[in-house]
Amino acid sequence: MNTETRTAKLYPEVVKKLSCPGRREQVLRGIWAGKGVKEIGAELGLSAKTVEYHRARLFKVFGVRDTVSLCRRALLVGVIRLDGGGDQDRQLR
Repeated sequence: MNTETRTAKLYPEVVKKLSCPGRREQVLRGIWAGKGVKEIGAELGLSAKTVEYHRARLFKVFGVRDTVSLCRRALLVGVIRLDGGGDQDRQLR
C-alpha cells in the first residue's frame, strides 16, 4: 500500500475537506511558503482577519494547534509534497 492510500485511510475527513480548492488551499500555500498573515492577505486581497479565519479552519481540519504541525500533517496527508531540498522546490499539490 502506498503512502497516499495509507494516509487517505488514516485521515479521510482531511482528504475530503481539502479536495475542493479555494481560499483555504491558497492560505495553506502561503503558510507553507513561510509568509505571515498580513503578507498572505495582501497577495490574496483579503484582510488579515480573514486569513486568520482560514488559518484557524485549517488547524481544525488537520487537528493541530500550530503552524509547524499544520505543515507536517499536510505533508503526511499528501496535500503538500516536497520536490528536492530547497525552499523554492516546495509545492502544494
